[in-house]
Amino acid sequence: MNLIYPFLIVFLCAINCIAYPILDEGKPLQNTSYNDSILMLQHTGHLKEAIALSEVWITSTREQHGENSINMILPLILSARYDIGRKEFPLALDRLNEALKIMDNTTGWLYPDYARALNYKVICMSQLGDDFGCIPLLNEIEMIYQKTLGKEHIDYGLTYISQALVEQSLGKFELSEEYFQKGLEFNKVCVQKYNRPFLKQEWIEILLSQLYIDWFKEDKALSILQKVQVNLEKENLQESPLYAHLLFTIGNAEILKENYINAYFYFDNYQKYVIVHLGKQHPSYVVALYKIAQLSKLQSQFATEERLLLYLEGKLVNTENYDLYVRTLLDLATVYLHQGRTEKAEEYLAKTKGVPFSDNELRHYTLRTEGNICLNYGDYINAELKLTELISIIRQERIHYSHHYNQGVISTVDLDLILGRKTEALKAVQTEVNFLKKRKMDSTIDYYKILLSKYKVQLYINDTTDLYENVEALKKSLSDKGLPIHYLLVKANFIQGKLLVKRKQYDLAMTKFNETQMISEKLGIQHDEFYNLRIIEAQANIYLSEKKYTEAYTAYMKLKGSFKESSIYQPGLSARIAYLQAMQGDINEAEKTIIEATNKRFQQYDENLKFSSEDEKIKYIHNTKSVFDYFFTMVLANKDNLSDRMIKQCYNIQLNYRKYFLTEAQERKNKIDALVDIRKKHNLSTYVDELYHMKSQLAAINYMSDEERDELYFDLFTSNDKINNLEKSLVYASNALDDKLDITPSFNWENIEDKLNEKDVVIEIIKLLSIDENYDDEYIALMIKKGDESPSIIALGNSDHLEFDGWFKYQHETSPSSRSLVYSSKKSSSGAYNYFWKPIQNHIDSLGIEVDNFYVSNDGVYNVINLNILKNPSTDKFLIEEANIHLLTSTAELLDQDEDKFINKDILLVGNPSFQEEAQISESDGKEIQQQQKSRGTNGYYFDLDNLPGTQKEITNAEKVFNAKGWNVTSYTKDQALEAKFKEINNSPSIIHIATHGFFIDQMNNPVSSNNLLKSGLFFTEIAQREDRKLEDVYFSGNDGILTAYEVKSLNLTNTQLLILSACQSGLSEIADGDGISGLQYAFSIAGVKSIIMSLWSVDDHATQLLMNTFYEEWVKTNDKQLAFKNAQLIVMKEYPKPYYWGAFVLVN
Repeated sequence: MNLIYPFLIVFLCAINCIAYPILDEGKPLQNTSYNDSILMLQHTGHLKEAIALSEVWITSTREQHGENSINMILPLILSARYDIGRKEFPLALDRLNEALKIMDNTTGWLYPDYARALNYKVICMSQLGDDFGCIPLLNEIEMIYQKTLGKEHIDYGLTYISQALVEQSLGKFELSEEYFQKGLEFNKVCVQKYNRPFLKQEWIEILLSQLYIDWFKEDKALSILQKVQVNLEKENLQESPLYAHLLFTIGNAEILKENYINAYFYFDNYQKYVIVHLGKQHPSYVVALYKIAQLSKLQSQFATEERLLLYLEGKLVNTENYDLYVRTLLDLATVYLHQGRTEKAEEYLAKTKGVPFSDNELRHYTLRTEGNICLNYGDYINAELKLTELISIIRQERIHYSHHYNQGVISTVDLDLILGRKTEALKAVQTEVNFLKKRKMDSTIDYYKILLSKYKVQLYINDTTDLYENVEALKKSLSDKGLPIHYLLVKANFIQGKLLVKRKQYDLAMTKFNETQMISEKLGIQHDEFYNLRIIEAQANIYLSEKKYTEAYTAYMKLKGSFKESSIYQPGLSARIAYLQAMQGDINEAEKTIIEATNKRFQQYDENLKFSSEDEKIKYIHNTKSVFDYFFTMVLANKDNLSDRMIKQCYNIQLNYRKYFLTEAQERKNKIDALVDIRKKHNLSTYVDELYHMKSQLAAINYMSDEERDELYFDLFTSNDKINNLEKSLVYASNALDDKLDITPSFNWENIEDKLNEKDVVIEIIKLLSIDENYDDEYIALMIKKGDESPSIIALGNSDHLEFDGWFKYQHETSPSSRSLVYSSKKSSSGAYNYFWKPIQNHIDSLGIEVDNFYVSNDGVYNVINLNILKNPSTDKFLIEEANIHLLTSTAELLDQDEDKFINKDILLVGNPSFQEEAQISESDGKEIQQQQKSRGTNGYYFDLDNLPGTQKEITNAEKVFNAKGWNVTSYTKDQALEAKFKEINNSPSIIHIATHGFFIDQMNNPVSSNNLLKSGLFFTEIAQREDRKLEDVYFSGNDGILTAYEVKSLNLTNTQLLILSACQSGLSEIADGDGISGLQYAFSIAGVKSIIMSLWSVDDHATQLLMNTFYEEWVKTNDKQLAFKNAQLIVMKEYPKPYYWGAFVLVN
């Protein structure tokens, strides 16, 4: 707030009216007192002489009467008033405190001048940032007047102004305005009663105008200031300090109006006034220069701004004007960030450390600068911490409006886009757009900044209707403001250029990028500035798309070294360079470069993902995996002549990519559980329960309509923000338990080979996604056997061939009736075995080896098929009869396989939920999940679920088997088969059996999150009670009868050796997902379950009962669940030969 009072050189020239009626129609009276003479000099603009005379007055009074004399009171108080005018607040405070001390020892605190001294002291303290320290002094002032002169006395008027200034400094603008208005009204009363005002009317109006400027009501301010200017010129007061302050305040208002030429006129005249009347050594001179530098910044005249700021740095470095010094340093850091000189920006930020500034707004500026520097360096953890703190502080302080908040939102949106958090980015930017519109600030530069940020988000989410035209309209608005060359044009043209690239209008895009580079050069922006680098990258990408490999390579090499090694862009850039090296035939260098790039990306994951929420982690990985896409495209391009090091790296990538979804998530949860245990020992809240409950509420709201969400006043952004922030804080705390950050070491294929027995084979199925239209997506298998020096690669086929032709053939073979009509794009007589397993078997045969155990990790379409039901046309046998196949989420699971050890002998059985009243049960055996309109909304969900009486027999039979073996059996069926009861599991049972409907929904209606785990789950009894329950009860309990995979991963099932999901479609997920994060399998694995039996299609009740009962019996006999499950399927096969009946379930470890 210091900058709003440079005029205080004049403060209370006008106040002299309180005790000394020297003004008569604006002219000083002729008398010989020190005070009147000083005021007369100031009134006529002779400020240097006035200051010198003030010093003479104080010195002569001290020599004549002694320093403790009551005669010192007025010289000290009035000299302090002039100190305030020169912004020498510490000196003024010393003098005021001396005067107050004299009065304490002579007159006492009820002496009216005591209140006057306190009023001046309040002004000083508010300028030094001690706003709250002013409050008790204001109370004391009130009491003095109440007990002496009363509030009607003319001297009391100054108290209104002091109160107004303090409230203004505190950001309480409405209350400040109220006090200023009271002061104006009191002035009128004083003129009527005393024939003079307590303070010059124009002075109060200038102060009030500055309040309106701080309040972003610049039109109101200018309206007042124009009248003040007319009045002062009528009185011929153009040489007075009051008129100088008028110039300064009008300049501030013109800045807000974005009339920069007008603003420069007023600040330049103010500067000239200061030079003539006070000299360049006066603090007001640097304030004037700072405002001119600020104007240069607003017009993107970075070179001029830098020159002025460097001059100011030299002027301020050895002064006590700490606030302006820090502001100057931060402005220089911002200039260097705009120019792309991040290291220089960091240097100037470092200069601010330890400088004792008082203005709270500088704290916001510092956080914003720190956040942007971290963002430029690719340090996204600290960038997010700084920017989140900035936004949270400003929200908490209820600041009316802040440029730093606006910039913080823009930087946060950039960060969200980098990390793949597109929904969060859109919400944040749209909220700020709406706020500025509501504030009627939709024609300001700040609005254009946030609007460009919104357009950038639209570009990312492919919401491009009228986008080019909207950006063009914004550019015209800048031109209309007299800003034909502005930094925002760089961003605007970049967005337009990227949009043209999306439309494949490459020539127009190139023209737009070239135009943008010319603007950057005119603005003095360096090569290494963020958008300059992105433009070069975009140009290189165009060359790559047009297969101009030489030009693309040259452009990419320009970027080499522009990013720090820790930057998120570095691995992606290296990957593209590697790809171009491969296209140009330099295979050896290409392989070296791409392997380094993929390893670097994994290193970044290790460093960054430990400090993110689970949702943010997944988005970050998805948004940064292009380096792996380039690697896999290079594999596709050279698959027939692939080197061993590329095959090894391919296997390692698959292992470690899965690690971040599975192993890292499990370790993260275990660490949080350890933190929970510590807090429980001290009977403290764990915070985890709150986190998991919020997640359940989010899952419940996900299946509600928009109307229901509105009825609950649900705020999606706030809900997701709370979940992510709480989860991240728990991750931070749990990682600090041992005062170190544990990072799971990277897996490699040698670790797997070392674990194998002689007749074991490990197979990683990988779907290779191509970024080059010359190469189709394909499936490969990487195989390892004991003693291998490198994995071997097996081509499985084109992805369309497997996902369409093979998939339809597979569906035909697993249908209960051969009368099914199956469409295939190609005519083929081969069975599903030939599509999905024959290439692998052919490779095994070519090696001439016997295999006892196949350990297989699936990807893509392989995730939704059961390999065991594939029938070998040569032997007429199913694969289950010819091979022992062990399914693994990742072959890295082999590194941590323990024997089946039951921590307890507890089993939980859940089945036969009550979905319909018995009288409503349809005679049909259909179990199809239907999605219809609901009475509570147009886009909600309605699930038409049949009861499952067959599952009651499953539960009853399982009870008998395990009761006979002395197990502790807990069963929940019918009305007791509740989601709430399942979530209340405290002691993780060794076995859990759930027999109910499951689901997987590919396309959701208006989802609350992009998290795929919300798409699949299990149904419980509450789903049938939903219409009878209050909406608030469903939401606040978080138990709607739909247990999503999103909620499952929060459960503590670390002691559970086996989970049986005897549910329709419990094993389904998206075919194309490719990273293993969809579905209940992943979620229960995170929760701690060691092995899962789940279904891939709707299952026949009787066959399922037989399979499950037989499995339990076999398990008891063999004590080997893998063998028991295979035996059970073979036994059921004898009664039900078709795979539909016995092959729906798979066992995954």
